[in-house]
Amino acid sequence: MRLVLLLVLGLGLLWPVVFDGAPSGGGATADPVVFSDVRADFAVDSDGLMRADEIITAEFPGGRHGIFRFWDIANRNNSHLRQIPEVDEVSLDGQPVPYELLWQSNDRFLVAKIGDPNSYVPPGTHVYRIRYRVPGVLDPGDTGAAEDFASSVGDPSAPSVLFWNVVAPGWSNQIDRAQISVSLPARVTGAQCSVGAGLGRGCDGLTIAGNAVTLSALDLPPRTPITLRAGVDLPTPPRAEVPWSVRWDPVLGRSVPVVVWLAGLTAAAGLGAFLWWRTTVEPSPGFPLHYAPPKGLGPVQCEYIRTEKVPEEGLTATLLYLADRGLLSLNQDGKKKWTVHGVGDAGAG
Repeated sequence: MRLVLLLVLGLGLLWPVVFDGAPSGGGATADPVVFSDVRADFAVDSDGLMRADEIITAEFPGGRHGIFRFWDIANRNNSHLRQIPEVDEVSLDGQPVPYELLWQSNDRFLVAKIGDPNSYVPPGTHVYRIRYRVPGVLDPGDTGAAEDFASSVGDPSAPSVLFWNVVAPGWSNQIDRAQISVSLPARVTGAQCSVGAGLGRGCDGLTIAGNAVTLSALDLPPRTPITLRAGVDLPTPPRAEVPWSVRWDPVLGRSVPVVVWLAGLTAAAGLGAFLWWRTTVEPSPGFPLHYAPPKGLGPVQCEYIRTEKVPEEGLTATLLYLADRGLLSLNQDGKKKWTVHGVGDAGAG
């Protein structure tokens, strides 16, 4: 019963890990809103903080409330990193627009649900602007060095690299044209780029100019990323990490001090429970060294005191004890037959 209880408690704590499905970003079906143009500007400072400014020209049919922006907070090259965006601005046609931030897939994907749920966006062309910040985007220089890219320029070997989906795979929209510019905190030694998962196809106009990288691409189907790897002549800045992967976040959270504090509290509670339990357990009685039972006590009585149980050989031990005291005689009449006769006085012993 105790084992079953422990299993149930363990499953209750670890169900997000046990039943963690394959991660996914974006909807299962394509969004009917088409992005005719996506312009994304990324500026990375020397601490690895990236400021992003995405301007999206969207062609709306009727009956739509808005769009969805997905961010994957996991780093594909380092399972101990969490890159959580801070949203600074969301606007529609130059005016603030309501949005709601939600978590999906066991808190791996942050989703901005952009639009007023009580009204539809009028059919036609509309422009969204999304501004946000992401910390810790500069990786060590060897990150992704073994991966293949469809287009490249220069030599990306450098102390640090920016390895980033400059167009996220979470967009469930057709993108007719994407224009990307990236500003980095030091000289860019080289850049690699692919459109789509894996090797994909090459980016158009991949160009390096000092600290900047520009590129573009046409006709991106829904959930098609553009991945950029750019070498940066700058030491990799320190980043906050946790000792566990993102699938453990629903159980452990994302703060090491909080986990340590909770572990200490749990250990203290466990120790307190153990000490309380010990007060309810009767200690085993101590016995001095004896070569015979204490005076007035037979072997069965002594064993009962020691174990608080009637011994299985109690009858045999009692007969032998009484025979030893001269209160009865034991005669073996056969291999498995004994005859018992009382021979002592009632007051003997």
